Amino acid sequence: MKKDIYQSSFKDYLKCNEIQIVDNFKYINNITEDSVYNQLSTIKQFHVISTKYANYNKNIFKSSIGKIVENNKVSLKKVKRFLKNIKYPKNDFEEFLLSISDEYISKAEICINEIYNSKYINLIKRSMNRNELCLGNTYFNNLRNYKGAIQITNLNKCSYNMVEIDCYYLLNKLRKKGFKFPWEKLADEFCNIENLSKYSSNFIIALMSYPYEFMKYCNRYRLNKKNWTSKKYMIKLKKSLDLEKNL
Repeated sequence: MKKDIYQSSFKDYLKCNEIQIVDNFKYINNITEDSVYNQLSTIKQFHVISTKYANYNKNIFKSSIGKIVENNKVSLKKVKRFLKNIKYPKNDFEEFLLSISDEYISKAEICINEIYNSKYINLIKRSMNRNELCLGNTYFNNLRNYKGAIQITNLNKCSYNMVEIDCYYLLNKLRKKGFKFPWEKLADEFCNIENLSKYSSNFIIALMSYPYEFMKYCNRYRLNKKNWTSKKYMIKLKKSLDLEKNL
């Protein structure tokens, strides 16, 4: 109940700052590089307004700071253990996993090392000191600038987090959908308008470089989450890996 009251007052605050909470809106399907730049600018505008509110009303939202990186580290550890225990492959999918495991495990380890080399701990401290509040879902179906006013359909994923994560969410979702944009250039532009350092841009790109699809399908198979044949697992994974190469 208390959370609902806080969120209601947050909505009122947003409305007073020309951010409209709407049920839905028609969003663009023909996404261009320019529209991504505009979306990054809209994200920045939301951050300016939301963080001011967070500084006056602390502890109103949950904190998601560090969760993505920690989840990635845990996932890597579990997958490494799982692959190590495959002494004799039972099917073609297990053989395929073992044939590419070194490449993707190495990629995950490099990604995590690069995150920490990007002064990750300092980025976390900055985010906490500034009470940065992220939207969580920054895709075109949830956030837009319409006739000079920001419109948002859903605030449910709002949380205290590093502002870099809102950029990561947008760029990574576009990449997974098959778009081919200059990701580093876009990350640099976001960090420029947010007045962040090159370390932040490196962090965003490193986070995008993590082999999520390989880890996801390894864990699904390991936990038997889907009632799929080994052939279907292989088809799904190969298709996902092709999209993930788009970086």
